[in-house]
Amino acid sequence: MSAASFVLAGLWVHQAHAQAVQRQSPANGPKSLLIAVHRFQQAQANKAGNDDERLDPDRPHFPEASTTVGKDRTVLESGYTFANKGGSLLSHSFPEALLRVGMFTDWFEFRIGQSFLHEEEKTGGVTNVRSGGQDLYLGMKLALTEQRNPFPAIAVIPQMMVPTGSNDLTANRVLPG
Repeated sequence: MSAASFVLAGLWVHQAHAQAVQRQSPANGPKSLLIAVHRFQQAQANKAGNDDERLDPDRPHFPEASTTVGKDRTVLESGYTFANKGGSLLSHSFPEALLRVGMFTDWFEFRIGQSFLHEEEKTGGVTNVRSGGQDLYLGMKLALTEQRNPFPAIAVIPQMMVPTGSNDLTANRVLPG
């Protein structure tokens, strides 16, 4: 085979490959919904980079995340809740602090939380006011499975409330959960 025919054959293969790539390019769009979803997920994963950097918050009054903070990481979260129920109940809860500490391994997390409550309840023309620290929250989170395609990430959180709150707000006993 001469050098000229070798170069021409190479150009022909390159042109055929370029045409095939152009037919599959995103400019023409995916040929099915599942391909589109898969490409979107890949693009999101590439943007996110390393999954170890991801942190899912456990915000107050929302479902807890199914992930832990990871070994040797510490996160302090807080929130504020205001409730007003038709003028009969008015409450403020703050700082709703939750300290999350990754210990031993990536799937184990120790949790400790504390909050203060100010509540005014009107009943029959009488206003009752309760204010002070709430019972201490202690717990741990164990990440059991990771998200894999249609299979969900699962975590369990054994926890308890310890009777350390003010007289008006404490349960006066350990409340496991």
